[in-house]
Amino acid sequence: MNIDFEQLVLEKNNMSLEEFESYSPFEMNLLLYHTFTDKRSPLTLHTISDQDKKEIPFFQFIKYLLNILKEEKEIKLTKIGNFPPKYVKELYEQKFILQEDIESGITKLTNQQDYYFFEMAVIICHLLKWIKKRNNCMSLTKKGEKILKHEDNMLKDLFILFFSKFNWGYFDGYDDEPEIQNTSVFFLICLSKYGQTERPISFYTDKIFGAFPHLSDKPFPDFIPTFKIYYSKLYNIRFFRLFLKTMGLIYYRRERDREFFSEKIFIKKTPVFDKLLGIIPHVDYSQINIS
Repeated sequence: MNIDFEQLVLEKNNMSLEEFESYSPFEMNLLLYHTFTDKRSPLTLHTISDQDKKEIPFFQFIKYLLNILKEEKEIKLTKIGNFPPKYVKELYEQKFILQEDIESGITKLTNQQDYYFFEMAVIICHLLKWIKKRNNCMSLTKKGEKILKHEDNMLKDLFILFFSKFNWGYFDGYDDEPEIQNTSVFFLICLSKYGQTERPISFYTDKIFGAFPHLSDKPFPDFIPTFKIYYSKLYNIRFFRLFLKTMGLIYYRRERDREFFSEKIFIKKTPVFDKLLGIIPHVDYSQINIS
C-alpha cells in the first residue's frame, strides 16, 4: 500500500480542532504569525462609519492629538522632551480615556509622565511616523498630515500597530512575556463567538490555556501562586484593559468583594467589535488550491 505522507500531513494541518474553536493548525498559524498580512487569515479588518469611529476612545485620542499639532504647526517641548502640561491637560479634559489613579486622586496630573495613555499615544504616533521631533520641537510629518485626511487608513494602521507591534507591557512593571501578545489574537476569535453575553474573563483565559498548553511551562514570579493566576492577570491588564477597552471593543465591568479583598472581571463585546472585525469560519484548505 502506498501512503501519501505529504497528503496526510496536509490533511492533519487542515483538520478542524475543538481546542482551536474549530480552526485548524494551519489557520492558527495564519492567525498568530500572519494576522493581517495573509488574505487567508481568519481575521480581517472592516471599514466602519465615522459614527462608529467615535466609539473607539484611543482613535479619538490620537486624532485629537494630531489635530493639535496640525493647528499649532510646531510645539516646543519641555527640557526633558515632553509636551507642555497644557496640552496633556487639554487631552485629559476631553475624557476620551480616563486614568484610574488620576481619577482617584492618587496621581495628580501635572505633566505627560503622569498620563501614560498620552505617553503611549506619542510613542505609537512616532512608530507610525505620523509625528517627528526636531530641535526639541514636535510637529506632524507629511505622512501625519496625509493620514488626517484618510481616517479609515488611520484606524487600520493604528489598530495593526497597537495590536502587533507596540509593547503592551511597557507601563505595567511586569516582565515582557511576549506570549501574552502573541496569543491574544485567539481571544478575538473567542469574543466573536461568545462575546454577545457578559462572561467572566476566566471563561476566555481557560480557552487560551486549552489552546496553548505550553504556557504552563513558562516561568512565573515566586510571589504568584500559579501560572494561571499570573497569565490571567497579565491578559487582563494588557489585552482586556489596555487594548480591547481602550479600543472600544469590550464593555468591562468589575465586581469587587470587599470582605475578601478580591474582584471579578466581566466582559462583553461592543457593537463596534463585530463591525470592525471580520471573522472568517474554518476553511479546509487541503481540499482546495491554496497557492
